Amino acid sequence: MRLAWFTPRAIEPPGPSDDTSLLIRALRDRHAIEVIDASRAHDFVWQHSRNPFDLCVFELGGTPAHAFIAPYAVHYPGLVLLRGVPRYDRALQASRLVVVPHDPVAQALADDYPGVRVRTLSPGVEPLPDEAPAVITALNWPPDGAALTFAMAGFAAGRPVIVFDVPETADWPSLDPQNWRPRDLTLSNEPICISIDPRDEAHSLRLALRRLETDPDLCARLGAAAHTWWRQHGMVDVAAAGFESLMQEARTVQTPATVVGDDGTGLARRISNECDMPWSLEP
Repeated sequence: MRLAWFTPRAIEPPGPSDDTSLLIRALRDRHAIEVIDASRAHDFVWQHSRNPFDLCVFELGGTPAHAFIAPYAVHYPGLVLLRGVPRYDRALQASRLVVVPHDPVAQALADDYPGVRVRTLSPGVEPLPDEAPAVITALNWPPDGAALTFAMAGFAAGRPVIVFDVPETADWPSLDPQNWRPRDLTLSNEPICISIDPRDEAHSLRLALRRLETDPDLCARLGAAAHTWWRQHGMVDVAAAGFESLMQEARTVQTPATVVGDDGTGLARRISNECDMPWSLEP
């Protein structure tokens, strides 16, 4: 398959938590992938016109660097990789498929956009190097894709990891440092991290670090459970296999009928055509 992959930066040799570069590297064994950053976006239009890509992949996030991607996602519907919780209404509505890393985020998007196909795929990462800190804190605010994949690379390395208790991390079994009880009320999964309330960040972080410093058994249990979780959900090969299925699904989905036209008049034009009425913007 020939892919146009829109991303806010050029792909470089991947680090352990650079899930985009790691995924592209894994997929390039079977697919031809053209990486489209801001400097190449204008060339995409004539390239696609001359030799259409089989599928476009759009990585959308909440940073200014992602802003150039959204208009292309509207006009060339494809597969949207949504990072964080930015609002790109038109791009999401135009998509063939929207992919997010966490089930709670997928459910929220499905509720907000009933006609949009939303799927969940955990990012694929590699272990942090041995010289990484003994305790990994991934506490960027608001939580973004980079912080969450950094946390997962900490899981892969078997380190105890501290994250915020937010929708993006709600499907990670965790401990509450206020009482050291699992946040998973079913108690069906071994905790893989410590999650702290953003409203009590400083105090909860002190509690977590103090306990981890004095309780090596807890560190070992968290690290072992996190590494097991990563092997099941967060390895690059697992992510690549899941993405292969999503690409095939996206190719079979037709462009949504609700996609807004270039000038915002797509729906009006369709209605007027159905009524056999000539269309004109002139008064």
